[in-house]
Amino acid sequence: MKSARVRWYRRLDLRLALILAILLLAFDKLSPYIYDVAAGMANLPGGDEGVIVFQDRELLSQTLLDGAEQEAPGRWLPSPEAYDKFSERYYAGEDGTAFLWLDTERMVVAASPGLPWLEGEVWPYEPTFFGQAEFPDRSEPVRTTAVPVVHEEEEAGFLVQLCVDEQVHLAYHEAVGKDFEELDACEFLPNASAPILTQEEYDDLVARHEDLLTVLQVFMATATALLVGLLVSRSVTRRLTRLAAQAASPVGEAGELPGPFNDRGADEVALLARAMNSMRQQVRELIEGLALRDADRRRWIAQVSHDLRTPLTALMACLDRSDMLMDRARSGSLPEEDMRELLMVARMDAERVHALADDLLDIARLDAGDELDLEPVPPGELVRKTLMGLRPMADTKGVELRADVAPSLPILWADGRRLMRALENLLRNAIHFAQDHVRVLVAQSEEGLRLEVQDDGEGLPEEEGRIVLENLSGRRSRDDSAGLGLKVTRRVAEAHGGRIGAYNLPGGGAAVWFVIPAPDEGGQPHVA
Repeated sequence: MKSARVRWYRRLDLRLALILAILLLAFDKLSPYIYDVAAGMANLPGGDEGVIVFQDRELLSQTLLDGAEQEAPGRWLPSPEAYDKFSERYYAGEDGTAFLWLDTERMVVAASPGLPWLEGEVWPYEPTFFGQAEFPDRSEPVRTTAVPVVHEEEEAGFLVQLCVDEQVHLAYHEAVGKDFEELDACEFLPNASAPILTQEEYDDLVARHEDLLTVLQVFMATATALLVGLLVSRSVTRRLTRLAAQAASPVGEAGELPGPFNDRGADEVALLARAMNSMRQQVRELIEGLALRDADRRRWIAQVSHDLRTPLTALMACLDRSDMLMDRARSGSLPEEDMRELLMVARMDAERVHALADDLLDIARLDAGDELDLEPVPPGELVRKTLMGLRPMADTKGVELRADVAPSLPILWADGRRLMRALENLLRNAIHFAQDHVRVLVAQSEEGLRLEVQDDGEGLPEEEGRIVLENLSGRRSRDDSAGLGLKVTRRVAEAHGGRIGAYNLPGGGAAVWFVIPAPDEGGQPHVA
Protein backbone atom coordinates (compact mmCIF):
# COMPACT_ATOMS: atom_id res chain seq x y z
CA MET A 1 0.00 0.00 0.00
CA LYS A 2 1.23 3.52 -0.80
CA SER A 3 2.06 6.10 1.85
CA ALA A 4 -0.92 7.01 4.03
CA ARG A 5 -0.20 10.73 3.62
CA VAL A 6 -1.81 13.26 1.30
CA ARG A 7 0.40 16.07 0.07
CA TRP A 8 -0.77 19.47 1.24
CA TYR A 9 -1.55 20.75 -2.25
CA ARG A 10 -3.76 17.72 -2.96
CA ARG A 11 -5.89 17.99 0.18
CA LEU A 12 -9.59 18.32 -0.55
CA ASP A 13 -10.16 21.05 2.03
CA LEU A 14 -7.46 23.22 0.45
CA ARG A 15 -8.76 22.62 -3.06
CA LEU A 16 -12.33 23.42 -2.06
CA ALA A 17 -11.19 26.54 -0.20
CA LEU A 18 -9.35 27.72 -3.31
CA ILE A 19 -12.41 27.06 -5.47
CA LEU A 20 -14.60 29.01 -3.05
CA ALA A 21 -12.11 31.90 -2.98
CA ILE A 22 -11.98 32.02 -6.78
CA LEU A 23 -15.79 32.05 -7.01
CA LEU A 24 -16.09 34.82 -4.42
CA LEU A 25 -13.42 36.87 -6.18
CA ALA A 26 -15.16 36.38 -9.53
CA PHE A 27 -18.51 37.45 -8.09
CA ASP A 28 -16.87 40.46 -6.45
CA LYS A 29 -15.38 41.58 -9.77
CA LEU A 30 -18.58 40.92 -11.69
CA SER A 31 -20.99 42.32 -9.11
CA PRO A 32 -20.93 45.95 -10.46
CA TYR A 33 -21.79 44.74 -13.95
CA ILE A 34 -24.43 42.36 -12.63
CA TYR A 35 -25.88 45.18 -10.52
CA ASP A 36 -26.04 47.62 -13.45
CA VAL A 37 -27.71 45.02 -15.66
CA ALA A 38 -30.23 44.17 -12.95
CA ALA A 39 -30.92 47.88 -12.26
CA GLY A 40 -31.46 48.48 -15.96
CA MET A 41 -33.87 45.55 -16.19
CA ALA A 42 -35.75 46.93 -13.16
CA ASN A 43 -35.78 50.48 -14.67
CA LEU A 44 -34.00 51.93 -11.64
CA PRO A 45 -32.05 55.17 -12.31
CA GLY A 46 -28.82 55.83 -10.54
CA GLY A 47 -25.43 54.22 -10.90
CA ASP A 48 -22.98 56.12 -13.06
CA GLU A 49 -25.48 58.77 -14.25
CA GLY A 50 -26.39 59.83 -10.71
CA VAL A 51 -29.55 61.53 -9.45
CA ILE A 52 -30.39 65.18 -8.81
CA VAL A 53 -32.54 65.64 -5.71
CA PHE A 54 -34.81 68.56 -4.86
CA GLN A 55 -36.33 68.53 -1.44
CA ASP A 56 -39.73 68.93 -3.08
CA ARG A 57 -40.55 70.30 -6.51
CA GLU A 58 -43.96 71.34 -5.27
CA LEU A 59 -42.25 73.82 -2.94
CA LEU A 60 -41.31 75.80 -6.03
CA SER A 61 -44.92 76.52 -6.90
CA GLN A 62 -45.97 76.75 -3.25
CA THR A 63 -43.25 79.28 -2.47
CA LEU A 64 -42.29 81.21 -5.59
CA LEU A 65 -45.69 81.01 -7.27
CA ASP A 66 -47.75 81.39 -4.12
CA GLY A 67 -50.19 84.19 -4.93
CA ALA A 68 -48.71 84.64 -8.41
CA GLU A 69 -50.70 86.33 -11.14
CA GLN A 70 -50.87 84.98 -14.66
CA GLU A 71 -49.91 87.82 -16.96
CA ALA A 72 -50.16 85.72 -20.08
CA PRO A 73 -50.34 82.04 -21.01
CA GLY A 74 -47.17 80.41 -19.72
CA ARG A 75 -46.13 83.59 -17.86
CA TRP A 76 -46.76 83.90 -14.09
CA LEU A 77 -45.66 86.88 -12.09
CA PRO A 78 -44.71 86.11 -8.47
CA SER A 79 -45.86 88.48 -5.78
CA PRO A 80 -43.18 90.62 -4.09
CA GLU A 81 -43.75 88.77 -0.81
CA ALA A 82 -43.33 85.36 -2.50
CA TYR A 83 -40.25 86.58 -4.33
CA ASP A 84 -38.62 87.84 -1.15
CA LYS A 85 -39.58 84.71 0.76
CA PHE A 86 -38.22 82.41 -1.95
CA SER A 87 -35.00 84.36 -2.28
CA GLU A 88 -34.49 84.38 1.48
CA ARG A 89 -35.34 80.71 1.94
CA TYR A 90 -33.57 79.13 -1.00
CA TYR A 91 -31.24 81.34 -2.96
CA ALA A 92 -29.94 84.07 -0.74
CA GLY A 93 -26.50 83.64 -2.25
CA GLU A 94 -24.89 82.17 0.87
CA ASP A 95 -24.28 78.87 -0.91
CA GLY A 96 -22.70 80.52 -4.00
CA THR A 97 -25.79 80.17 -6.20
CA ALA A 98 -28.39 82.48 -7.78
CA PHE A 99 -31.67 81.95 -9.66
CA LEU A 100 -33.66 83.12 -12.66
CA TRP A 101 -37.39 82.68 -13.19
CA LEU A 102 -38.29 82.34 -16.89
CA ASP A 103 -41.68 82.00 -18.51
CA THR A 104 -42.37 79.41 -21.14
CA GLU A 105 -40.97 81.80 -23.82
CA ARG A 106 -37.66 82.05 -21.91
CA MET A 107 -38.34 85.67 -20.93
CA VAL A 108 -36.98 86.71 -17.55
CA VAL A 109 -39.73 87.16 -14.98
CA ALA A 110 -37.61 87.48 -11.84
CA ALA A 111 -33.94 87.13 -10.96
CA SER A 112 -31.55 87.19 -8.02
CA PRO A 113 -29.94 90.55 -7.40
CA GLY A 114 -26.69 91.14 -9.27
CA LEU A 115 -27.43 88.98 -12.28
CA PRO A 116 -26.87 90.66 -15.69
CA TRP A 117 -30.33 89.66 -17.00
CA LEU A 118 -33.20 92.02 -16.29
CA GLU A 119 -36.91 91.45 -16.19
CA GLY A 120 -38.37 91.30 -19.66
CA GLU A 121 -35.15 90.17 -21.34
CA VAL A 122 -35.08 86.92 -23.21
CA TRP A 123 -32.85 84.23 -21.78
CA PRO A 124 -30.35 83.73 -24.60
CA TYR A 125 -29.78 80.04 -23.95
CA GLU A 126 -31.84 76.93 -24.45
CA PRO A 127 -33.19 76.00 -21.01
CA THR A 128 -31.84 72.47 -20.44
CA PHE A 129 -31.23 70.47 -17.34
CA PHE A 130 -27.55 71.20 -17.66
CA GLY A 131 -26.00 74.06 -19.54
CA GLN A 132 -23.81 77.12 -19.42
CA ALA A 133 -24.45 80.88 -19.28
CA GLU A 134 -22.01 83.67 -20.15
CA PHE A 135 -21.51 86.58 -17.77
CA PRO A 136 -20.08 89.76 -19.26
CA ASP A 137 -17.44 89.98 -16.53
CA ARG A 138 -16.54 86.30 -16.52
CA SER A 139 -13.92 84.64 -18.66
CA GLU A 140 -15.52 81.21 -18.24
CA PRO A 141 -19.19 80.26 -18.60
CA VAL A 142 -21.28 79.71 -15.49
CA ARG A 143 -22.84 76.30 -14.85
CA THR A 144 -26.62 76.31 -14.96
CA THR A 145 -29.45 73.91 -14.33
CA ALA A 146 -32.96 74.57 -15.71
CA VAL A 147 -35.91 72.82 -14.04
CA PRO A 148 -39.32 72.92 -15.72
CA VAL A 149 -42.15 74.03 -13.41
CA VAL A 150 -45.84 73.16 -13.59
CA HIS A 151 -48.42 75.41 -11.87
CA GLU A 152 -52.11 74.66 -11.72
CA GLU A 153 -51.52 71.74 -14.11
CA GLU A 154 -50.07 74.09 -16.75
CA GLU A 155 -46.53 74.71 -17.85
CA ALA A 156 -45.41 77.76 -15.94
CA GLY A 157 -41.85 78.20 -17.18
CA PHE A 158 -38.39 77.34 -15.90
CA LEU A 159 -36.45 77.85 -12.72
CA VAL A 160 -32.76 78.34 -13.61
CA GLN A 161 -30.12 77.82 -10.94
CA LEU A 162 -26.67 79.30 -11.53
CA CYS A 163 -23.42 78.49 -9.74
CA VAL A 164 -21.98 81.98 -9.36
CA ASP A 165 -19.24 81.05 -6.87
CA GLU A 166 -18.01 77.46 -7.21
CA GLN A 167 -15.67 77.51 -4.21
CA VAL A 168 -18.36 78.86 -1.89
CA HIS A 169 -20.83 76.30 -3.21
CA LEU A 170 -18.48 73.33 -2.76
CA ALA A 171 -17.59 74.41 0.76
CA TYR A 172 -21.25 74.91 1.62
CA HIS A 173 -22.65 71.74 0.12
CA GLU A 174 -20.58 68.59 -0.64
CA ALA A 175 -21.91 65.70 -2.63
CA VAL A 176 -22.86 62.68 -0.51
CA GLY A 177 -21.09 59.47 -1.66
CA LYS A 178 -23.41 56.51 -1.94
CA ASP A 179 -23.99 53.60 -4.33
CA PHE A 180 -25.24 56.36 -6.65
CA GLU A 181 -24.65 60.06 -6.03
CA GLU A 182 -27.04 62.48 -4.46
CA LEU A 183 -26.39 65.97 -5.93
CA ASP A 184 -28.13 69.28 -5.97
CA ALA A 185 -29.43 71.10 -9.04
CA CYS A 186 -26.30 73.21 -9.40
CA GLU A 187 -23.82 70.36 -9.88
CA PHE A 188 -22.91 68.64 -13.10
CA LEU A 189 -22.72 64.91 -13.55
CA PRO A 190 -20.77 62.82 -16.10
CA ASN A 191 -24.02 61.81 -17.73
CA ALA A 192 -26.53 64.54 -18.57
CA SER A 193 -29.38 62.00 -18.42
CA ALA A 194 -29.47 62.03 -14.62
CA PRO A 195 -33.09 62.17 -13.38
CA ILE A 196 -34.34 64.96 -11.14
CA LEU A 197 -36.22 63.60 -8.16
CA THR A 198 -37.90 64.85 -5.07
CA GLN A 199 -36.63 63.70 -1.70
CA GLU A 200 -39.54 61.29 -1.39
CA GLU A 201 -38.81 59.85 -4.82
CA TYR A 202 -35.15 59.67 -3.95
CA ASP A 203 -35.82 57.79 -0.68
CA ASP A 204 -38.06 55.36 -2.55
CA LEU A 205 -35.33 54.86 -5.16
CA VAL A 206 -32.76 54.16 -2.42
CA ALA A 207 -35.10 51.58 -0.87
CA ARG A 208 -35.63 49.89 -4.25
CA HIS A 209 -31.89 49.79 -4.86
CA GLU A 210 -31.35 48.27 -1.41
CA ASP A 211 -34.01 45.65 -2.14
CA LEU A 212 -32.32 44.87 -5.46
CA LEU A 213 -28.95 44.62 -3.72
CA THR A 214 -30.41 42.20 -1.17
CA VAL A 215 -31.90 40.07 -3.94
CA LEU A 216 -28.58 40.03 -5.81
CA GLN A 217 -26.70 39.11 -2.62
CA VAL A 218 -29.07 36.21 -2.01
CA PHE A 219 -28.76 35.18 -5.64
CA MET A 220 -24.96 35.28 -5.61
CA ALA A 221 -24.81 33.43 -2.27
CA THR A 222 -27.16 30.77 -3.64
CA ALA A 223 -25.20 30.51 -6.88
CA THR A 224 -21.94 30.19 -4.93
CA ALA A 225 -23.43 27.48 -2.71
CA LEU A 226 -24.78 25.60 -5.74
CA LEU A 227 -21.46 25.79 -7.59
CA VAL A 228 -19.49 24.70 -4.52
CA GLY A 229 -22.01 21.93 -3.88
CA LEU A 230 -21.73 20.78 -7.48
CA LEU A 231 -17.94 20.73 -7.31
CA VAL A 232 -18.01 18.91 -3.96
CA SER A 233 -20.49 16.43 -5.38
CA ARG A 234 -18.35 15.76 -8.43
CA SER A 235 -15.03 15.58 -6.58
CA VAL A 236 -16.10 13.92 -3.32
CA THR A 237 -19.71 12.80 -2.98
CA ARG A 238 -19.98 10.91 -6.27
CA ARG A 239 -16.70 9.15 -5.66
CA LEU A 240 -17.76 8.19 -2.13
CA THR A 241 -21.09 6.95 -3.51
CA ARG A 242 -19.23 4.73 -5.98
CA LEU A 243 -17.05 3.39 -3.17
CA ALA A 244 -20.16 2.65 -1.09
CA ALA A 245 -21.77 0.86 -4.04
CA GLN A 246 -18.62 -1.22 -4.55
CA ALA A 247 -18.43 -2.00 -0.84
CA ALA A 248 -22.07 -3.16 -0.90
CA SER A 249 -21.51 -5.43 -3.91
CA PRO A 250 -22.62 -9.00 -3.13
CA VAL A 251 -20.10 -11.77 -2.64
CA GLY A 252 -19.89 -14.26 -5.51
CA GLU A 253 -21.44 -17.71 -5.36
CA ALA A 254 -18.02 -19.25 -4.78
CA GLY A 255 -17.32 -16.79 -1.96
CA GLU A 256 -15.03 -14.56 -4.02
CA LEU A 257 -14.96 -10.87 -3.14
CA PRO A 258 -15.76 -8.13 -5.71
CA GLY A 259 -12.98 -6.41 -7.60
CA PRO A 260 -10.74 -3.69 -6.15
CA PHE A 261 -11.96 -0.19 -5.39
CA ASN A 262 -11.08 2.62 -7.78
CA ASP A 263 -8.12 4.30 -6.07
CA ARG A 264 -7.07 6.67 -8.83
CA GLY A 265 -5.91 10.07 -7.60
CA ALA A 266 -3.86 11.31 -4.68
CA ASP A 267 -6.41 12.96 -2.36
CA GLU A 268 -8.22 11.72 0.74
CA VAL A 269 -10.86 9.79 -1.24
CA ALA A 270 -8.15 7.92 -3.16
CA LEU A 271 -6.37 7.27 0.14
CA LEU A 272 -9.61 5.83 1.54
CA ALA A 273 -10.01 3.62 -1.54
CA ARG A 274 -6.46 2.29 -1.13
CA ALA A 275 -7.10 1.62 2.55
CA MET A 276 -10.30 -0.26 1.64
CA ASN A 277 -8.40 -2.23 -1.00
CA SER A 278 -5.80 -3.15 1.61
CA MET A 279 -8.53 -4.13 4.05
CA ARG A 280 -10.29 -6.20 1.40
CA GLN A 281 -7.00 -7.95 0.60
CA GLN A 282 -6.55 -8.71 4.29
CA VAL A 283 -10.09 -10.08 4.45
CA ARG A 284 -9.38 -12.21 1.37
CA GLU A 285 -6.21 -13.55 2.99
CA LEU A 286 -8.09 -14.22 6.24
CA ILE A 287 -10.78 -16.12 4.35
CA GLU A 288 -8.18 -18.14 2.51
CA GLY A 289 -6.36 -18.79 5.79
CA LEU A 290 -9.59 -19.86 7.46
CA ALA A 291 -10.31 -22.18 4.56
CA LEU A 292 -6.85 -23.74 4.89
CA ARG A 293 -7.20 -24.03 8.65
CA ASP A 294 -10.62 -25.59 8.22
CA ALA A 295 -9.16 -28.12 5.77
CA ASP A 296 -6.31 -28.84 8.19
CA ARG A 297 -8.78 -29.20 11.02
CA ARG A 298 -10.87 -31.68 9.06
CA ARG A 299 -7.77 -33.65 8.06
CA TRP A 300 -6.44 -33.54 11.61
CA ILE A 301 -9.75 -34.70 13.09
CA ALA A 302 -9.79 -37.59 10.62
CA GLN A 303 -6.24 -38.53 11.57
CA VAL A 304 -6.94 -38.23 15.30
CA SER A 305 -10.08 -40.33 14.92
CA HIS A 306 -8.11 -42.98 13.02
CA ASP A 307 -5.25 -42.97 15.52
CA LEU A 308 -7.60 -43.16 18.49
CA ARG A 309 -9.44 -46.02 16.87
CA THR A 310 -6.23 -48.09 16.51
CA PRO A 311 -5.29 -48.39 20.23
CA LEU A 312 -8.94 -48.56 21.25
CA THR A 313 -9.54 -51.45 18.82
CA ALA A 314 -6.47 -53.24 20.15
CA LEU A 315 -7.64 -52.60 23.71
CA MET A 316 -11.10 -53.97 22.92
CA ALA A 317 -9.49 -57.03 21.33
CA CYS A 318 -7.46 -57.60 24.51
CA LEU A 319 -10.61 -57.33 26.59
CA ASP A 320 -12.46 -59.77 24.34
CA ARG A 321 -9.58 -62.21 24.52
CA SER A 322 -9.48 -61.78 28.29
CA ASP A 323 -13.15 -62.74 28.48
CA MET A 324 -12.52 -65.84 26.36
CA LEU A 325 -9.62 -66.88 28.56
CA MET A 326 -11.49 -66.25 31.79
CA ASP A 327 -12.68 -69.91 32.02
CA ARG A 328 -9.14 -71.19 31.59
CA ALA A 329 -7.99 -68.81 34.28
CA ARG A 330 -10.59 -70.21 36.71
CA SER A 331 -9.50 -73.80 36.08
CA GLY A 332 -5.86 -72.77 36.43
CA SER A 333 -4.93 -74.03 32.99
CA LEU A 334 -3.99 -70.52 31.69
CA PRO A 335 -0.23 -69.94 31.86
CA GLU A 336 0.80 -66.94 33.92
CA GLU A 337 3.01 -65.68 31.07
CA ASP A 338 0.05 -65.44 28.70
CA MET A 339 -1.92 -63.41 31.22
CA ARG A 340 1.00 -61.07 31.82
CA GLU A 341 1.51 -60.57 28.08
CA LEU A 342 -2.19 -59.84 27.64
CA LEU A 343 -2.15 -57.25 30.44
CA MET A 344 1.02 -55.67 29.10
CA VAL A 345 -0.53 -55.22 25.64
CA ALA A 346 -3.67 -53.75 27.17
CA ARG A 347 -1.60 -51.36 29.29
CA MET A 348 0.39 -50.26 26.23
CA ASP A 349 -2.82 -49.56 24.31
CA ALA A 350 -4.21 -47.61 27.25
CA GLU A 351 -0.99 -45.60 27.48
CA ARG A 352 -1.21 -44.78 23.77
CA VAL A 353 -4.76 -43.49 24.26
CA HIS A 354 -3.62 -41.54 27.31
CA ALA A 355 -0.72 -40.01 25.38
CA LEU A 356 -3.05 -38.94 22.56
CA ALA A 357 -5.44 -37.42 25.09
CA ASP A 358 -2.57 -35.54 26.76
CA ASP A 359 -1.39 -34.19 23.40
CA LEU A 360 -4.88 -33.02 22.50
CA LEU A 361 -5.35 -31.44 25.92
CA ASP A 362 -2.02 -29.60 25.76
CA ILE A 363 -2.78 -28.23 22.29
CA ALA A 364 -6.26 -27.10 23.35
CA ARG A 365 -4.94 -25.37 26.48
CA LEU A 366 -2.11 -23.62 24.66
CA ASP A 367 -4.43 -22.49 21.84
CA ALA A 368 -6.82 -21.15 24.47
CA GLY A 369 -4.03 -19.05 25.97
CA ASP A 370 -3.44 -21.16 29.07
CA GLU A 371 -0.77 -19.49 31.18
CA LEU A 372 2.54 -21.23 31.72
CA ASP A 373 3.48 -22.46 35.17
CA LEU A 374 6.89 -20.83 35.28
CA GLU A 375 9.63 -22.13 37.53
CA PRO A 376 13.44 -22.54 37.52
CA VAL A 377 14.33 -25.44 35.19
CA PRO A 378 17.93 -26.81 35.10
CA PRO A 379 18.55 -28.01 31.50
CA GLY A 380 20.63 -31.02 32.57
CA GLU A 381 17.97 -32.25 34.98
CA LEU A 382 15.28 -31.78 32.31
CA VAL A 383 17.17 -34.03 29.86
CA ARG A 384 18.04 -36.60 32.49
CA LYS A 385 14.43 -37.10 33.64
CA THR A 386 13.16 -37.24 30.07
CA LEU A 387 15.68 -39.91 29.04
CA MET A 388 14.97 -41.91 32.19
CA GLY A 389 11.27 -42.08 31.38
CA LEU A 390 11.82 -43.15 27.75
CA ARG A 391 14.73 -45.53 28.18
CA PRO A 392 12.47 -48.62 28.54
CA MET A 393 10.85 -47.77 25.22
CA ALA A 394 14.27 -47.35 23.58
CA ASP A 395 15.54 -50.63 25.06
CA THR A 396 12.49 -52.43 23.71
CA LYS A 397 13.31 -51.21 20.20
CA GLY A 398 17.02 -51.72 20.63
CA VAL A 399 17.84 -48.04 20.28
CA GLU A 400 20.66 -46.44 22.27
CA LEU A 401 19.93 -43.06 23.90
CA ARG A 402 22.76 -40.52 24.20
CA ALA A 403 22.87 -37.02 25.72
CA ASP A 404 25.42 -34.25 25.16
CA VAL A 405 24.72 -31.40 27.55
CA ALA A 406 27.08 -28.42 27.41
CA PRO A 407 28.55 -27.31 30.75
CA SER A 408 27.60 -24.12 32.61
CA LEU A 409 24.18 -23.72 30.99
CA PRO A 410 21.90 -21.03 32.47
CA ILE A 411 18.88 -22.00 34.51
CA LEU A 412 15.69 -21.63 32.46
CA TRP A 413 12.64 -19.82 33.75
CA ALA A 414 9.98 -21.95 32.09
CA ASP A 415 7.12 -24.42 32.45
CA GLY A 416 9.11 -27.56 33.31
CA ARG A 417 6.24 -30.01 32.79
CA ARG A 418 5.45 -28.72 29.31
CA LEU A 419 9.12 -28.56 28.31
CA MET A 420 9.53 -32.18 29.33
CA ARG A 421 6.39 -33.01 27.36
CA ALA A 422 7.79 -31.31 24.26
CA LEU A 423 11.15 -33.09 24.55
CA GLU A 424 9.42 -36.41 25.15
CA ASN A 425 7.42 -36.05 21.96
CA LEU A 426 10.55 -35.42 19.91
CA LEU A 427 12.31 -38.37 21.54
CA ARG A 428 9.35 -40.71 20.99
CA ASN A 429 9.27 -39.85 17.30
CA ALA A 430 13.04 -40.22 17.02
CA ILE A 431 13.01 -43.64 18.78
CA HIS A 432 10.20 -44.75 16.50
CA PHE A 433 12.20 -43.96 13.33
CA ALA A 434 15.76 -44.63 14.58
CA GLN A 435 17.76 -47.69 13.61
CA ASP A 436 20.54 -47.80 16.23
CA HIS A 437 20.73 -44.63 18.30
CA VAL A 438 19.12 -41.30 19.25
CA ARG A 439 21.16 -38.33 20.42
CA VAL A 440 20.05 -35.33 22.50
CA LEU A 441 22.14 -32.14 22.20
CA VAL A 442 21.72 -29.25 24.62
CA ALA A 443 23.76 -26.06 24.08
CA GLN A 444 23.62 -22.30 24.36
CA SER A 445 22.91 -20.32 21.17
CA GLU A 446 22.36 -16.67 20.31
CA GLU A 447 18.58 -17.14 20.62
CA GLY A 448 18.68 -19.01 23.91
CA LEU A 449 18.88 -22.67 25.00
CA ARG A 450 18.75 -25.04 22.02
CA LEU A 451 17.50 -28.62 22.54
CA GLU A 452 18.05 -30.87 19.53
CA VAL A 453 17.09 -34.53 18.98
CA GLN A 454 18.97 -36.50 16.27
CA ASP A 455 18.28 -40.00 14.97
CA ASP A 456 19.86 -42.25 12.37
CA GLY A 457 16.62 -43.04 10.57
CA GLU A 458 15.64 -42.40 6.99
CA GLY A 459 15.49 -38.61 7.35
CA LEU A 460 12.76 -36.05 6.81
CA PRO A 461 10.94 -35.52 3.51
CA GLU A 462 11.86 -32.28 1.76
CA GLU A 463 9.70 -30.01 -0.41
CA GLU A 464 11.59 -27.86 -2.92
CA GLY A 465 14.83 -28.33 -1.00
CA ARG A 466 13.48 -27.50 2.44
CA ILE A 467 11.67 -29.19 5.31
CA VAL A 468 8.14 -27.99 6.12
CA LEU A 469 7.24 -29.20 9.60
CA GLU A 470 3.56 -28.31 9.08
CA ASN A 471 3.33 -30.97 6.38
CA LEU A 472 4.92 -33.79 8.41
CA SER A 473 1.71 -34.89 10.10
CA GLY A 474 1.46 -38.61 9.67
CA ARG A 475 4.84 -38.71 7.89
CA ARG A 476 7.31 -37.87 10.67
CA SER A 477 5.41 -39.06 13.70
CA ARG A 478 4.42 -42.24 15.37
CA ASP A 479 1.67 -44.27 13.80
CA ASP A 480 -0.59 -43.50 16.73
CA SER A 481 0.07 -39.78 17.17
CA ALA A 482 -1.35 -38.05 14.06
CA GLY A 483 1.56 -35.64 14.27
CA LEU A 484 0.31 -34.26 17.59
CA GLY A 485 3.78 -34.55 19.12
CA LEU A 486 5.24 -31.99 16.72
CA LYS A 487 2.23 -29.74 17.20
CA VAL A 488 2.62 -29.84 20.97
CA THR A 489 6.36 -29.12 20.74
CA ARG A 490 5.76 -26.17 18.42
CA ARG A 491 3.08 -24.66 20.66
CA VAL A 492 5.22 -25.12 23.80
CA ALA A 493 8.21 -23.44 22.13
CA GLU A 494 6.10 -20.57 20.82
CA ALA A 495 4.40 -20.13 24.20
CA HIS A 496 7.88 -19.61 25.71
CA GLY A 497 8.82 -17.12 22.97
CA GLY A 498 10.92 -19.65 21.04
CA ARG A 499 10.66 -21.54 17.79
CA ILE A 500 11.12 -25.00 16.25
CA GLY A 501 12.99 -26.26 13.19
CA ALA A 502 14.41 -29.38 11.52
CA TYR A 503 17.06 -30.50 9.03
CA ASN A 504 18.52 -33.71 7.63
CA LEU A 505 21.92 -34.92 8.75
CA PRO A 506 24.63 -35.21 6.09
CA GLY A 507 25.30 -38.89 6.74
CA GLY A 508 21.64 -39.85 7.00
CA GLY A 509 19.06 -39.34 9.66
CA ALA A 510 17.14 -36.32 10.86
CA ALA A 511 17.38 -33.63 13.52
CA VAL A 512 14.49 -31.71 15.09
CA TRP A 513 15.22 -28.81 17.47
CA PHE A 514 13.56 -26.06 19.43
CA VAL A 515 14.94 -22.98 21.17
CA ILE A 516 13.81 -21.50 24.48
CA PRO A 517 15.00 -17.92 25.17
CA ALA A 518 17.14 -17.52 28.28
CA PRO A 519 15.96 -15.10 31.04
CA ASP A 520 17.03 -11.47 30.70
CA GLU A 521 19.38 -9.75 33.12
CA GLY A 522 16.53 -9.10 35.54
CA GLY A 523 15.65 -12.80 35.62
CA GLN A 524 12.38 -12.33 33.76
CA PRO A 525 11.45 -14.94 31.16
CA HIS A 526 10.89 -14.18 27.49
CA VAL A 527 7.32 -15.40 27.12
CA ALA A 528 5.27 -14.84 23.96
